[in-house]
Amino acid sequence: MLQFIGSMNLAITLLVSLAIASVVGSLVEQGQPHEDYLVQFGPFWYETFNRLGLFDVYRAPWFLFLLAFLVTSTFICLVRNSPSMLRELSNFREHQREASLRALKNHREWRVDGPPEAIIDVAARTLRTLGFRVRLKRDDKGWIVSAMSGASNRLGYIFTHLSIVVISIGGLIDGNPAQQIQYWMGAIPVETKDRSLAEIDDDMRIPPGRGGFRGTVMIPEGTQADAVAVPVGEGYIIQGLPFELDVKEFRVERYDTGEVRSFETDVILRSDDLDEPKETTISVNRPLIHDGYSVLQNSFSDGGSHLSLKAWSLGETSNSRFTSQVFETEELESAEGWRIEFEDFTESNVEPLPDEDGGERMAEVGPNINYIMRSPTGEGIEFETYMEPQRLGGRYFYVTGVRTAVGEDFQYMYVPLDANVELSRFSNFVSELHDPDAVARAAMLALDAMGTEPQERERLVEVARQLVAELMDSGMQAVEENIASRFGEDASFYHDLVLATLWQGYGSVLLEEDGGSAGVVSESDRVFFEDALLSVDALSNLDIPALMQLKDYQGTLATGLQVTRAPGQNIVYAGFFLLVIGVFLMFYTAHRRVWCRVRRDGERTYLLAAATSQRDPHGLRKVFERVSELLDRRLS
Repeated sequence: MLQFIGSMNLAITLLVSLAIASVVGSLVEQGQPHEDYLVQFGPFWYETFNRLGLFDVYRAPWFLFLLAFLVTSTFICLVRNSPSMLRELSNFREHQREASLRALKNHREWRVDGPPEAIIDVAARTLRTLGFRVRLKRDDKGWIVSAMSGASNRLGYIFTHLSIVVISIGGLIDGNPAQQIQYWMGAIPVETKDRSLAEIDDDMRIPPGRGGFRGTVMIPEGTQADAVAVPVGEGYIIQGLPFELDVKEFRVERYDTGEVRSFETDVILRSDDLDEPKETTISVNRPLIHDGYSVLQNSFSDGGSHLSLKAWSLGETSNSRFTSQVFETEELESAEGWRIEFEDFTESNVEPLPDEDGGERMAEVGPNINYIMRSPTGEGIEFETYMEPQRLGGRYFYVTGVRTAVGEDFQYMYVPLDANVELSRFSNFVSELHDPDAVARAAMLALDAMGTEPQERERLVEVARQLVAELMDSGMQAVEENIASRFGEDASFYHDLVLATLWQGYGSVLLEEDGGSAGVVSESDRVFFEDALLSVDALSNLDIPALMQLKDYQGTLATGLQVTRAPGQNIVYAGFFLLVIGVFLMFYTAHRRVWCRVRRDGERTYLLAAATSQRDPHGLRKVFERVSELLDRRLS
């Protein structure tokens, strides 16, 4: 059994398996939210990959098992083979016969005059000159000079195998297998909800220990943290720290275009083992190191900015103003049961905008907010709304992105703004279309302008009201399909009736703006009407009571810090050092042996030289040629 566990074939199989697992860990981004994986791979493959642990390969049970098995296999192989390799360092193999030496590819014979002692001395001095260690032995056949160089090549094999053991042990230590076993057994509480560390009970926190981990924490300016979130499975665990991080200030530097150039954090580290707090600045390439812990600058986000907003009515509700804060939830007073969940705020945004040449340019477009508008039934629609109006084609628009499912791309709406660069006119227009009585009055005015018969007007007013209601609920395409199916050849008339009704409703809004006095409708008013119809059509699929507009804010940033503890790091470094030495000895040091057999036959002395090496035959041939050349010169 031990022979199988310590076999080279098993070790290579384990190495290949770990290499494949590492490749998978490089291809599949590790440690991301599981919602992102679900969107990326779909339900079936998400479940398959999750069961295989591919979203956290280096902490998966099978990966740690393979790593531990590799350590065991390699260690047994090392224990079994190291003694014989070490013996090879001093084994000159002095019992070589002439027949064996002549069988080697690199061999040569000399017949010279002179005593054997002189020939032996020449052979020994020649081999020492070329860097060989030499040993002399006499037997019944004569004398043999045994020489060896590059014996440290055998140490290369030992160091290489030992490095695998050392590196794997370091990896196991950093993987914190004791904590992983507790997690697999359900002994560690795991948080699955997206909550701040302050909202989580202390009994869910793991006290500071000596194991390895890698966690993150978001700390708003002026606040402190003494724990991090360590991702595991579909949630995270709260790992306590033996110190507290107090964020004094967070700074972001930007290029002229508004893109982020660098960011850094001024922190104060407080710990019981320090006589006084340690104050320093952390940046991307300048971490804080304390007692084996590394604190690195990782990211930044909003830290709970204060927001001032206005809710513009899109129906029977009224406009309202209110204040809130990022990460807070507000009840929408103008619409019972509706809630606004503020997710994020970004003070600076750089987006591609069209330029005068028809291309695109990167430009600063100002702050935006991300929020979820949740209906009384719990269904949510996510918005990404920009504070500053955007100018397109000489007109100003309110821009908001919308998506109804996590992972989808935002679909952007461009809502026209009035002369005061406000949503007032559009809000009033939508409210007018939601009022059946107002639509009926607009339809009557449209029928007057179209010159229809009086006896038909009551019926046509009702049809117009129904079609406008369908427009608000289902969009213009549904209205067109309804008209085509119901009215056949008269479809164009009813299409004109709907547009005329919408125009008269818009005219009522303009009349109210002018204080009740009819004025001349300008070209800009007509363009606004066309833009407004596109926005009404887009809003028909959302069924929301209001549009949120950011009016003012007081920004607060939070620094994202990554805290790591890697107790096996120095062990891994030592393993890599051994690996470098081992590889160098294995590939750049050749283990070569040379024998010189000397015997006396009558009045002459015979010298037979031969050489061998397990690798690098070309280098051995050159060395033996040099040995032969020196012996020729000295023996002559």
